[in-house]
Amino acid sequence: MNIYYVTYCLSKACLGEISENFSKIYWSFDKYKNITVYFYLISEIEEDVDIIWKKYYPC
Repeated sequence: MNIYYVTYCLSKACLGEISENFSKIYWSFDKYKNITVYFYLISEIEEDVDIIWKKYYPC
């Protein structure tokens, strides 16, 4: 699957539905082929940060 398509699907599914404060999604790849996804916020609002942690890191 194309990384651009995955980014498009994530942005459509996540950015507007979770919070209006989301602005962009960025990817990071390391030498071990691990992928990190960054969700950038327009402004840092503690509630939005908590929402991200609860939705994507439920443990």
